[in-house]
Amino acid sequence: MYRLADCQLSDIQFQLNTIEKDKFSSYFSAEYYRSAELIFRLPEEIDRSNSRSITFVTSLVQSIDMAKIISIHSYRGGTGKSNLTANLATLVARDGNRVGVIDTDLPSPGIHILFGMVDRKQERTLNDFLWKKCKIADAAYDVSAVLQGQGTPNSKIYLVPSSIKVNDISRVLREGFDAELLFEGFQQLIKDLKLDYLFIDTHPGLNEETLLSLTVSDTVLLILRPDRQDFQGTAVTVDVARRLKVPNLFLVVNKVLPEYNFQQIRKTVESNYNVPVVGILPDSPDMLRLASQGIFAIKYNNHPISQTLQNIASQVSGKVAAI
Repeated sequence: MYRLADCQLSDIQFQLNTIEKDKFSSYFSAEYYRSAELIFRLPEEIDRSNSRSITFVTSLVQSIDMAKIISIHSYRGGTGKSNLTANLATLVARDGNRVGVIDTDLPSPGIHILFGMVDRKQERTLNDFLWKKCKIADAAYDVSAVLQGQGTPNSKIYLVPSSIKVNDISRVLREGFDAELLFEGFQQLIKDLKLDYLFIDTHPGLNEETLLSLTVSDTVLLILRPDRQDFQGTAVTVDVARRLKVPNLFLVVNKVLPEYNFQQIRKTVESNYNVPVVGILPDSPDMLRLASQGIFAIKYNNHPISQTLQNIASQVSGKVAAI
């Protein structure tokens, strides 16, 4: 049987039935919280470091009162962030809502695959909007077909993908983009498509786009795996989110081996981060077999993972209170 101890992470103690809190807590020491301030000088120096303004975003938040903005974020790649975003957005749409999804992971886009846009030509993307070639609504694609007939007549999903062209990705890495324009785009997309919810699939780590995404969001859902690097990075991100006064902050622990004690994991993570865990998802061969060919919670509606995803969707959308 595979155990974390086999990869020399036993000091984190995500074992079957026991977690030594003092050892686990050592990964959440003050130095990690201080590192957020050392790296980003949050929040005051964001304005001084470049032309982007948290003040601008704050005023924008006040004007976006017709839709709920939910950012799905992880400190590291490979956590299942885009998969979680796609499933939650689809489940919220299935409940009869108009939902938008924006892929702001411009250096490594991929969520479009989950929405069945592998062979569909992307005439316009988020990149085109950021380079002032089109309106953001022109880069939004109706991907409601992923619902497979589930939902209500009001159920709609729109995706604004990022470009997968090598030249476009290289340009983003080389030149960056106007973050203020991006958030003006959020506002315009909500207005033009009459959205009830806007999901933001963020770029992993912490950068300017992430900081602004956290600031503009009503809810931020942080996803992590039971992995030492994820623990450290998530601690920093939680501190950043608190400094930016995110209204609703939740955690999801993903890719947990089924033999672990999920209740003990929830208790320990919540205790150390002081953030509610709204769901724990197992490392699933069923999810792997799907291989991003659709929305798991729609294709396997009665699967235990789908039930957990529905519970998470209900909590982050505000339909039910967080557990």
